[in-house]
Amino acid sequence: MKKLGTRYVFSFSDPDQGHCGTIYKASNFTYLGKTTAERHVIDSSGKKRHRKYYRRYAERNNVSVEKARRELGLSVVVCSPKDRWFLPLYKKDKKRLSWL
Repeated sequence: MKKLGTRYVFSFSDPDQGHCGTIYKASNFTYLGKTTAERHVIDSSGKKRHRKYYRRYAERNNVSVEKARRELGLSVVVCSPKDRWFLPLYKKDKKRLSWL
């Protein structure tokens, strides 16, 4: 890791997927709180679609993104925020960041 210049590890756990960060807690990661909620879209069959899907459609057809979502039959879904985890890899960084 040192050769690559990596000094910290940031990771996320997703409560919507049943992950509560147990491994991160056991590995001495520091909990940094939650992310902002993400917005995704799903089609009429329930399949999650990337936002680029309707944005590209909007650009190609010269329509607003809202109209593109309607024409494609997509619904916006707000997902729960994810948990953020942080781990400094070196002792000097752990001391310097002891306020975490």
